[in-house]
Amino acid sequence: MANLSKSRKNKYHLIYKTTNLINSKVYIGAHSTNDINDGYMGSGKMLHYAIKKYGAENFKREILHLFDSPEEMFEKEKEIVTEEFVSRSDVYNIVTGGFGGFNKGSKNLRHITNTNTGEVIAVDKIKLKEFLNNGWFLGGVEPSNKGKVYVYKGNNRIAIDSLEVDKYLKEGWQLGYAKSPTKGKIWIYHKIKNRYTLCEEAELEDYINQGWIKKKLAPVKKGSVWINKEGQRKRIDKDLLDEYLLLGWTKGRK
Repeated sequence: MANLSKSRKNKYHLIYKTTNLINSKVYIGAHSTNDINDGYMGSGKMLHYAIKKYGAENFKREILHLFDSPEEMFEKEKEIVTEEFVSRSDVYNIVTGGFGGFNKGSKNLRHITNTNTGEVIAVDKIKLKEFLNNGWFLGGVEPSNKGKVYVYKGNNRIAIDSLEVDKYLKEGWQLGYAKSPTKGKIWIYHKIKNRYTLCEEAELEDYINQGWIKKKLAPVKKGSVWINKEGQRKRIDKDLLDEYLLLGWTKGRK
């Protein structure tokens, strides 16, 4: 949030552009400072996540405009960072410009909360869909599931009002959670083939006679980690962890 009194104490008031050198996505912001070369990249949430994912070394900052007062600076930010600009898929900005984006210079903001961290931020409504698809929900307080029931269809699972159950059942949804493809099955391993597979309990003896060994747990891939989200869990390559965390997954089994 902008603080004009604090900003006026600084010597330089600039509009900058930070560019991701890998995918060319940009962030444009306003910054007041006494050191024009302080290397400030920006504090936008999407930009922050991107820097964490790609590394600060893959971002470049350019100074676009320099002003004598914060008022001029924020006016220029408002002129550049419009709703049309924010709606573009190649920018990291999530609110329109002017007075820091979160106070009287902004319109159409919606508060959203991160499902896993509880973090609350404000974003422009035109960016809502992108965040809601990545583990955030509307509002500043986590919604209660009281009076809700879970239904699933294929790999999709949602919580609905109990009064809507019949409607969803007629549309092919089923109550509860989707059955895990490994439920009721047994992991087995063949040493010579160096291969794991699943079998039904009734098939186990036949597999053992063919050289397979019963295992208590699924195979552990070297360099993999467990992640979970909304009751689901799976293993992924650890190099993909940051990408999944950005999509609302949490590290660990639970």
